[in-house]
Amino acid sequence: MSTPTTNTQADLLVATARILRLAQQHPINNAIFTQPVGALMELLKQQETDVAVVVFAETVFVNNTAVKLAQHVYDAAEALRKAFGKLGLHELTWPQDLHEEELRDFLSAFQAAWRTQTPQGTVKSSNGRVRLRALEGVLDGAAGFTIDARQNVLRAFARVTVVAHQSLDRAHKGARFRGPNLRKAVQGMADASLGYESLLSGLTRFPNFQGALHFHLSTVAALTLLMARKLRLTRAVTLDLAVAALVHDIGRAEPGAHDATSVARRTLMRLSAPPISDEALFQAALAFELGLSANQRGVWTPGAAARLLAVPCAFDLLTCPSPPHKPMAPDQALRVLREQAGTRFDPFVVDLFTATVGLYPVGTTVRLTGGQLAVVLEVPADAAAFTRPVVKVVRENDAPVDYVLDLSREPGNAIEGSVSAEEANVNPPHFLLA
Repeated sequence: MSTPTTNTQADLLVATARILRLAQQHPINNAIFTQPVGALMELLKQQETDVAVVVFAETVFVNNTAVKLAQHVYDAAEALRKAFGKLGLHELTWPQDLHEEELRDFLSAFQAAWRTQTPQGTVKSSNGRVRLRALEGVLDGAAGFTIDARQNVLRAFARVTVVAHQSLDRAHKGARFRGPNLRKAVQGMADASLGYESLLSGLTRFPNFQGALHFHLSTVAALTLLMARKLRLTRAVTLDLAVAALVHDIGRAEPGAHDATSVARRTLMRLSAPPISDEALFQAALAFELGLSANQRGVWTPGAAARLLAVPCAFDLLTCPSPPHKPMAPDQALRVLREQAGTRFDPFVVDLFTATVGLYPVGTTVRLTGGQLAVVLEVPADAAAFTRPVVKVVRENDAPVDYVLDLSREPGNAIEGSVSAEEANVNPPHFLLA
């Protein structure tokens, strides 16, 4: 029995969202339904099995496979999340041999439920073959559906990058971007990463989009989130800081925004109090890691948020620069930041950042003094041991191996230095997500 391909999954998701959105707004006998109904029916006829669309947390699944939230899919996923949430549902299953009359009957029941004062439970009483249900205890495998929590961290981070990309497009066109979308994406990343902080840190080191502005924004947002969590700040303040980080360099998308000093001064002063409105977010353009040196010249006084964002911003620009610049190894970049603590950067923030990511951040490929090649898995629990993380050894004596070492408990072995994963032919994401 075959399952939908990746492209078909996205098409099914978009078609489902479109038809439910129309049912919220128009009579079912309206001619506007003709093309969407026909398109969904055609897609369903191509399948060799029932099609289950599941919305859970920040992820949408079609037949238990997560759909990549590319830009054209994102709005559809948001519409489904809204519809399912109002009705108290997680799953909608289209039967393989669905007839058009059955589909329209279901849409009538959906519309009636949507328009009632108490929609939850109403549509589930429909006798049709289109199945709807809430998945209680999904993470425990109840209702026959499971979700990989580690993969969900990846999906939540990917969603933040999609939102950042959309915001950049809008900024480039001179349009205001949607503040609630930014906050919802950041909130999803915060929720998914609880207990998986090392994994989220490692995702920011993936080389796929190095130098891309939307990936830079997402990376700084993720690292700022982890730093705020390390400080045990309240959830509301943590989300404010992460949203500010997600837009801190968005001015680079604005045509003609090349005066780094003046734009950075305006931006970082605004970031002294995390932005809370669309207007404040829109004004957060092109933060530049000027740090404390600007304060010494008496130009402006950066607030706490600005000083916090400056460090992960600089770290990412050093380790993931735009081509043709060569990236700096993470441990080298951290040494640069520590050398400039007290002059260019706030010493407390540099210490906080080092304690958050370690001298060798998660996902870094390293050579051990014992000769082994390893990938950093976790930051040391004791900040004083930031040079001795938990690693997964992947090669020993030129042969593949697979075992974990906690270097803080291995006095006879240590990190000799970081190496290029590409040159060493190592794929860190595989080991982080395994």
